[in-house]
Amino acid sequence: MLPVKLWRVRRILFGLATVLPVIGLIQGQRKVSYDDIAETIYASCTPCHSPGGPAPFYLRDYEEVRRRSERVGLNVISSAMPPCQVRSDFGRFPSTPGLTTEQMILIRSWASDGAPPGERNPVAPQIGARVWRLGKPHLLVRSGPVSAPSEGGIHWVFAKVKLTRGGVIRGMELKPSDPQTIRQATVGWARPGINAVADTTTLPEGVDPIGSWAFGYYTWRSPRGTGVLIPAGSDLHFMLQCQAIGKKGDASFDLALYFEDDPRLHVERIVLEKRGFTIQNGEKLRLDLSTTLDADLRVTSLLPEFRYACEQVDLTVVLPSGETRALLTGRWDVYWTGAYNFIDPPVLPKGTELKLSAYYNNGFDAAHGPDTRFPIRQGDGLDDELCKMTIQVIGAEAGSDSSAAAARTAISQ
Repeated sequence: MLPVKLWRVRRILFGLATVLPVIGLIQGQRKVSYDDIAETIYASCTPCHSPGGPAPFYLRDYEEVRRRSERVGLNVISSAMPPCQVRSDFGRFPSTPGLTTEQMILIRSWASDGAPPGERNPVAPQIGARVWRLGKPHLLVRSGPVSAPSEGGIHWVFAKVKLTRGGVIRGMELKPSDPQTIRQATVGWARPGINAVADTTTLPEGVDPIGSWAFGYYTWRSPRGTGVLIPAGSDLHFMLQCQAIGKKGDASFDLALYFEDDPRLHVERIVLEKRGFTIQNGEKLRLDLSTTLDADLRVTSLLPEFRYACEQVDLTVVLPSGETRALLTGRWDVYWTGAYNFIDPPVLPKGTELKLSAYYNNGFDAAHGPDTRFPIRQGDGLDDELCKMTIQVIGAEAGSDSSAAAARTAISQ
């Protein structure tokens, strides 16, 4: 796990490639052509940069990429794009592949050499209509009108919909009406009577999270025979991270729900949360939390909640054997929050220690915009900061008691 300063060094080293575009290439070889990078662009960039995607321009063929070549090269070599900056030792979170260092250098070299065409100049495979990746929904929930502000960067917009059918939900997928407005969504549920509070950045107290969605990431799903039990008549709560696009945004959406007919285990959660902290102006702060599992558990998804002052998050596991592995680690960027769902949930044996470290910066060199003249306090307001990691778990085997394990290990410090 790299501390924040080492991440900055890494980005500087990548930036050197903007003035040394032939790093990694043998002097005297032919220039990099579009044929050398097209497959990488189409696999890692085009899914978002195509009709129906969240990106503001398309990257589907040589001409479209050439026109944006300088921007593409700089964003790639600085690791700004693709936007997922966190990784896991237990599988990747984005549904599209990230870039290796070699691929980054190759793309930047191509852009620096004047974006030369290739001999073939292949065109991206056609991306069809956006379909439900989990199949036909068991229940389709429509939000009705929801609007987002036109200016001011990102906003957290809240919505609530009555759930007409109860049961065990094992999968969900959200489809925004305008993909350029909604970047990420967290979905939860509660009994009737709980309402969102204006100018906050987290779900209301009393709302239990179900899962999260983000474009370009694997959608939330639970293994067969498992899911989240939700009574009929409950309210579904939505926290939508919306990007201002210069005009009033359409934040309406459809939500596909998938139910488990034969539930054997229910998804529970472990919460690592630090409350009551303050980051003084000019201060760099590290917060550490940990807990130890008292049962074998499978981890299905992670719901991290950190805001502007946070620059890096490390969630690691120390196995009973002493081996340390990362559940989630990397640079945190509140503007590009993803959905951290495991396609193959890792099994963590009894005695495994979960360790969370979060790094904050309220100094002049902070990556994002807290006003460094004032302290930042923990809270759910727009100018506050959070330190919370919700870990969704199920029993490692059918019939095991994940509820008791999760209840005993849930902590708030």
